[in-house]
Amino acid sequence: MKDRGLLHGIIIVMRISLLHKKSFRGFTLIELMVALFIMSVSTGLLLANYPDSTIRLNLLNNTHDVALLIREAQMKGSAVASDNGSIGGYGVTFSHDSNIVTLFSDSSDNVIQSSFPAEVLLNSDIIDTSIEGPHYVVYQARDASGNVSGTMTRTVIVDPNMVAPPAEVDLVKPVIRLIGPASQSIVIGSVYTEQDAMVSDDVDAPSLVSESGTISGSVNINATGTYTIVYSAKDVAGHDANDVERKVYVVDVLEGVTGNDVVSPVISVNGSSSLTIYKNSTYTDKRATLNDDVDGAKQIDGVSTVNTSVVGVYEVAYSGSDMADNPASNNGIKRTVTVVNTPIPILPDTVGPTITVNGSPSRTIPLGKDYIEQGSTANDDVDGAFVATSTGFVDTNTVGTYVITYGATDKAGNSALETKQRIIKVIPVYNNYIEDTVAPTITINGPSIVTIPLGSVYVDKGATANDETSSSEIKNSAGFSIGDGLFTSNQLTGDEEKDVITLKDGFTFKKLCVADNGGSLMCGFVDGVPNIPIETLTISFIRPSQTAHIYINNDTVKEYSNACIELNSFKAPTFGHIRSVHVFHSGVVTTTTKPCN
Repeated sequence: MKDRGLLHGIIIVMRISLLHKKSFRGFTLIELMVALFIMSVSTGLLLANYPDSTIRLNLLNNTHDVALLIREAQMKGSAVASDNGSIGGYGVTFSHDSNIVTLFSDSSDNVIQSSFPAEVLLNSDIIDTSIEGPHYVVYQARDASGNVSGTMTRTVIVDPNMVAPPAEVDLVKPVIRLIGPASQSIVIGSVYTEQDAMVSDDVDAPSLVSESGTISGSVNINATGTYTIVYSAKDVAGHDANDVERKVYVVDVLEGVTGNDVVSPVISVNGSSSLTIYKNSTYTDKRATLNDDVDGAKQIDGVSTVNTSVVGVYEVAYSGSDMADNPASNNGIKRTVTVVNTPIPILPDTVGPTITVNGSPSRTIPLGKDYIEQGSTANDDVDGAFVATSTGFVDTNTVGTYVITYGATDKAGNSALETKQRIIKVIPVYNNYIEDTVAPTITINGPSIVTIPLGSVYVDKGATANDETSSSEIKNSAGFSIGDGLFTSNQLTGDEEKDVITLKDGFTFKKLCVADNGGSLMCGFVDGVPNIPIETLTISFIRPSQTAHIYINNDTVKEYSNACIELNSFKAPTFGHIRSVHVFHSGVVTTTTKPCN
């Protein structure tokens, strides 16, 4: 019997924000929705009471004959039984000329019968567009058998137009530049004034050598001669600058006498001679210092070509002369300014990996069958994908439930945000057990990368899951022929137990009933189409202690004294209840719970 129409959707919401190092949080459960679609032409509603419970059965039909059948069932006063007031799921369906006719069918919250290909699990939170940086929506699908697909990811980028530059790493030694000339002449007996030097670094703030370094050497103003002053410094990172020297000449000539100033001044660039800045930032030049042995030091401006709106390499040139019109010895000295694009900042890895179980997170295998572990995959925002570790074992020679637990740790030492498990049930062998082990596939609706403005509203388009099996039920039916007795078979899908009785060999019938705990659920005569050759009549049991009543053609008077029950088929492993089958012939009832073996 092919199930028709349960959509069971679970949407799990999680946010992963790399820039803000948040793990996903919480789950959101969408209420379980049940929809029965059989033949959507008209719908009837039957209300039945037994004895204290009320159940609604949705009856859908599209032929006059089936409508007569339903009215006949209503006139017979059929009742619905319930174990504890909860709604069960039942159905009688037969096929004729490849057309499926459902006399009645019902499903409820506690029974999963799905013709929807698979459910979609959405791994995402409400995208917080007030937060900068990439966000990720992760999709995964699970079908009715519990098989889980791989993941697909949609990247949502909230772009604030500019990201703060990363912190600089100090790998360059500082530079010392003299304040004042590199050579200086003073008259014997006069006062020597130390002009100091400036130390600049690509990371540390500029400072005077007298404050952060060492000035060595001295000048004897009472003796003519040449004296050397040495300037030394190192940056905070411990890098030593190249020493710089100043020559001081003590002479006999008088200070200020015309013609005495014959030494050219020297230009020193304030700060670094090579800078890198980001596009669209503001550039303010630090100027340069013109140092003269007579005039002293003064600040000069450079000629700049820097354009911060265009990526490229630019120069600032400096030139000058002293009061005696001596041009600087290094006129045209330049500072290089490089404009680059703003990089994406590199943040420390503080987020643990996520784990995806390969294959289905739950498996049901028959006793003695080999179990092959499919493992799991860990995915990290920095390290990428790698194999997760696992603990646990499965003994396929012993009936029971086994758990395999998966964990992972990334290279930064962050443990997985959540461990995952696979549940394996080893069950007794049933007739021709078939297991659905193929996971569904998933397709993201719309593009996988979406860029939206800061502060805008993000509406996710979701994803679509597809499974190779359109129904969660796999039938396994034994044959039946007149005089040979009644045979049954058992079928399991995932963790659900369903018993199926099948009558074959062109058998004809007029009346069918299915009952629960001895009460008649639904009876009906196929009066509109007498003696229809039924190729397959299937009665499904999806609740414990349910009994099937089969009414055979009234023209066939024969009791099946050899009828028996295959106990393994009618024993629901979860509940342990044994069901019975009643065969009716022209009002004569044969009831059996006798084992076939």
